[in-house]
Amino acid sequence: MVPRDQDILYLRIIAKEGSLLGNHQSLGIINTYNRPAEGGHTVTAKSLFAKANEPTLVVGDLNIHTTYTDPMRNLKPGERRRGEHYIRLAALQDYTIINTPGIYTRFPDNPTLHRPSIIDYTLANNSLLGKVSKWKDVYQRSGSDHIIIVTELDSEGVARARASLDWEKIKWRDEEGEPNPVIESALKRYLTEGNEYKEIYEAERAEQRFGDNLARLIQMVKNWAPQKNPTRWSKA
Repeated sequence: MVPRDQDILYLRIIAKEGSLLGNHQSLGIINTYNRPAEGGHTVTAKSLFAKANEPTLVVGDLNIHTTYTDPMRNLKPGERRRGEHYIRLAALQDYTIINTPGIYTRFPDNPTLHRPSIIDYTLANNSLLGKVSKWKDVYQRSGSDHIIIVTELDSEGVARARASLDWEKIKWRDEEGEPNPVIESALKRYLTEGNEYKEIYEAERAEQRFGDNLARLIQMVKNWAPQKNPTRWSKA
């Protein structure tokens, strides 16, 4: 499906002969500038993360914050909800964030008023994920307050170890043994927001709602798990 929005640029690269990436003859690149507007954004998550059968890369200034990419940032409830909404919809359409957590992508001109942030994202769908060989931040200034990001793709599958989530280090409780207030608050919101009791008679709707809620819960837990980066000797 081709995304259609005034703030989305869609580029499709097609090989004249043979294959371009693995067995695929084409590559889709989606670029967006997701402008803040009236408490929301100009580009909806549904229109940005359209289902794609070909290898597809989504890049751009999404103007959202997530604890996965910026684990040290203390997010406001509204920021957290908006970020989780976009990443949840991306996961449902098989997109994975490529950003290295903790690498800032925007440095404000006046650091006394605004702190650095991570609002530029690179996501690859499952058909492309194995072909991503490098995601690199280039701190060379370009006249913008955003850094330059380089994403390299390999025509063949890249067998390399990737960063994984360290599930055992999720801080479910604080040092005093009390429930982690951030996790406790997020779970309470999960149980109350958007989960009001509704009678569902169609099996398809029930299955879809269960899948959406499960994906949302999984993404929340992923946000709480710190990254476990592989060493250079790690096997893929």
